[in-house]
Amino acid sequence: VENQRYLATALFNETSLIESYTYNQLKDIKDLSNDNKTVFELLNSSKNGRISYSINVQEERSLYFECFDIVSNSLSETINDSFSVFVNGVNKAYKYPSQSTNGIVYLGTFENQKVNINIELLKNISCNSFNVFSINEGKLQDSIKNSQYANITSFRDTKIEGEYSISKEGTLFLPINYTSGMKAKIDGKSIEVLKVFSNFVGVHLTEGNHKISITISQPYLLTGFLISFFGIGLFALYKFFLSKKIENIKIVETISINACLVLTIGLFVFIYITPMIINVLGQIGLI
Repeated sequence: VENQRYLATALFNETSLIESYTYNQLKDIKDLSNDNKTVFELLNSSKNGRISYSINVQEERSLYFECFDIVSNSLSETINDSFSVFVNGVNKAYKYPSQSTNGIVYLGTFENQKVNINIELLKNISCNSFNVFSINEGKLQDSIKNSQYANITSFRDTKIEGEYSISKEGTLFLPINYTSGMKAKIDGKSIEVLKVFSNFVGVHLTEGNHKISITISQPYLLTGFLISFFGIGLFALYKFFLSKKIENIKIVETISINACLVLTIGLFVFIYITPMIINVLGQIGLI
């Protein structure tokens, strides 16, 4: 929720777009939350608990639920299979979070009605973020309409082109993944491509009417081509020596086979063994 509020403020200067709610009732659950963690404990370990919300929605709003603890690359999180979520009696998420459903859960869009949300607690839970919240759809659409924007005329896999007109300097935000191979130009002059909001694209715009283009190339593509051509050249050289029936060709062949073997073993250790060692050392607190 805090991330959503930050984005709304940064993009639209809108501070009231998102509203969070507190529960109305707990059943068979004890709330042990503190300033740092949300903690719910079942009073009866053999029975599911319930967290109930009753929300009177006036203006059109989209409701969401989210639960998050820590950033991790584990296949199974401790908080997995903690909740089943029901909205007006309809199941919206079963054993959430899970491997396939671990983000924000969309509960529906409502207007001028009472919405009952029941979150069944399936086990004791401790997490960093637990929220039922809504986004005001009317304010969101107004914010989008009132924002200045660039007119993108061409959007291909490797190039984005467009034009814009602004009365003062600003930053163009593009919701596409940032890569180091991006280059931007305004009226043919190169400018810096910025990484914004962790992994998206921003471009600083000068005031006035201008044309803008962003090209996207694969990082280290040239390096890959050079390595490939070098390998092809070595192979051609090897075949040339082989065709000449040079006596020492066996020596070259032996060196090549052993070099490939060493590189293969080194690559295997680097990709598979080293991460396991780092993980074990991290688990026992040595790194």
